[in-house]
Amino acid sequence: MKRTREAAFETAIEAVLLGDGHTRIEARGFDCERAIFPDEALAFIRTMQPEVWKKLESLHGKPTGARVLEWLLKWLVVNGTLATPRHGFRGFGKTTRFAGAPKERRAALIPAAVTGQITLEEMTG
Repeated sequence: MKRTREAAFETAIEAVLLGDGHTRIEARGFDCERAIFPDEALAFIRTMQPEVWKKLESLHGKPTGARVLEWLLKWLVVNGTLATPRHGFRGFGKTTRFAGAPKERRAALIPAAVTGQITLEEMTG
């Protein structure tokens, strides 16, 4: 696909998402190497799974965020971006589930939240 066509395609996707009420997230927070918005992903997990997060923090202390991202990314590679939101991901004996949205919307919303296409507030609100 030519660059101009790709840019137009991205603009069209963004217009649809913004038109549906999603919020733009600044690109500077995107980790290109790992293809994720790490701060958004961790904030989402902390908010949606506070009990699990507390247990993980008691095990790992300060590097909890780095460890969670590490096993989330590994899990995504092995299980994919569709299975992970549907079933959660597991690491260090804990399963982190993606809950809070109506079940029928969960599969669409969670990859968007984790990759920063929508904000945590949109997911949980």
